Amino acid sequence: MAASHEWDTSSLANAGRAIAAATSDYHELAEVTFLEIARLIPTDFFQLGIFDEAQYRTLILIQDGTRSENHAYSMDREGENLIGWVRRTGQALLVHDFISERNELPALPGYEAKDPPVSGLFIPLGTSNVVIGILAIQSRVANAFSDDHVQLLTVLAHSISLALAQIKFRQETEHLTFSMVLIQEISHALMSLDPLSDRLQQVITLIAELLDFKEVMIFESIEGQIELRNTTSADARSEIPQLVQRSAQENVICVTTRKSDAADLREEIEYAIPLAVVDRLLGVLFLQARGEIDLEGDKGSMLEMLANQLGFAMLEARNYDARQEEAWMTTVLLEIARHAAQPGDTLAALQAVLQLATLLAGTDWALLLLPDEIGESLSIGVHAGFRRKQSLGFEAVVLSSTEFDLDIPLVESQNPRRIDLPDPLDQMLEQTQALCLNLTDGNTLLGLLLMQDSPLPGIRPALLAGIGHQVSLRLENARLVEEAAVRRSLERELTMARNIQSSFIPEIMPSVPGWEIASAWKVAREVGGDFYDIIPLPTASHGIRWGIVIADVA
Repeated sequence: MAASHEWDTSSLANAGRAIAAATSDYHELAEVTFLEIARLIPTDFFQLGIFDEAQYRTLILIQDGTRSENHAYSMDREGENLIGWVRRTGQALLVHDFISERNELPALPGYEAKDPPVSGLFIPLGTSNVVIGILAIQSRVANAFSDDHVQLLTVLAHSISLALAQIKFRQETEHLTFSMVLIQEISHALMSLDPLSDRLQQVITLIAELLDFKEVMIFESIEGQIELRNTTSADARSEIPQLVQRSAQENVICVTTRKSDAADLREEIEYAIPLAVVDRLLGVLFLQARGEIDLEGDKGSMLEMLANQLGFAMLEARNYDARQEEAWMTTVLLEIARHAAQPGDTLAALQAVLQLATLLAGTDWALLLLPDEIGESLSIGVHAGFRRKQSLGFEAVVLSSTEFDLDIPLVESQNPRRIDLPDPLDQMLEQTQALCLNLTDGNTLLGLLLMQDSPLPGIRPALLAGIGHQVSLRLENARLVEEAAVRRSLERELTMARNIQSSFIPEIMPSVPGWEIASAWKVAREVGGDFYDIIPLPTASHGIRWGIVIADVA
């Protein structure tokens, strides 16, 4: 026995050195560990596994002397198994007979098999405080392992743990370096001057290739509607995944598992990560992974950082687009105002405004209805965007203002409203609906501006309302100019009438001995109905006579 123990000690030292030298990667360490321990202990069932956050995965798995495919499973499953107990306690566990000791075990095996091993040995790998892996050896024979085996593997566990720690440290360092490089590459892509769509395509391609995702998509949230923006798939999905819809509605990360296809029964895990800045949802990042991602781990933190970058990039692009739209709208309205204010005939100026509106405001046609003097009927004033054949008969169209649902008091439209076109306008335009803007000074209906019925996204309602306002201003100015001209004409006529009236009244009173005669005349307005005169009469026997005439128009 002593000689055997010395041979075991020598073998143990050699095994420890071989294991300590195998630090290039997990696969090499697992292979060397298995070969070295197999020289010391029967290893019909052999397992070396590590913990990765809440997941346990095997690096090598031998069953009945045959290699099996490695597996991984979550440690968050209900009920603690033997692997979980060893991880939690950091204690080795020796089982002589699983059947006879079943009620005495601190936990049950985490698998069910028709012909399970009978005895086993479970050794924690790591420190007393942190268990990073498990070494498990099992046998179909009862009492196959002893306390000596526990001591032997505990000694080797120290070398295995050091090797695992070195490999983990190197991988974490490489992962950190890789993460920094990936984030830098994505930052460069997002900060380029390319269109946003091209930049997002570069980003999702980097994410798919470097983080090994099967499919990556970016969906954008526009006015509450989810639309596909970019995808790494050649065959884009026709429908928005429900996972994406739920993530957008709840503004949370959503996860689901599905079968990839009929030929491949492996489960694929899909993730939907909201792209939001503060509480403003801008889109959703959709990922189809080949395996489960620990969202609390390094990869999850990286994805969260990438989602934040994508959200800020999309917000910045929207803000830039909004500023461009505002500048464009200001330019359009200034040009519309310039045409509306051009001197000369009002209808000619408004004709130019409508033609410009059809070019710049995204409407195929525009038509101005003008009221009669009492505002009860409307006729077509000017129009643009119609073929000559369509516009034949426009001059004869007379419409009742009651057909346009005008609310009293009249208020100028801040947004276009959608109306049903009355007869015969619907037949002539071959359309049943149109966008309508009320043109008014607040008291009087100046006209109605009709435009082609079409969607009203973004700033388009404000743009059309701005065009309508410029038309209102020109119509109101034209009315004021006309009223001023009428007032000036009336004032001229009144001045002429006053001059004529004053010419009838004597400027000098006659001198009559024994009398003092004076006159005063002042009208209430420009022209009055008063008249007076002093007329010499034939001389009588008693002297000179004068007649005084005073009259007023009733």
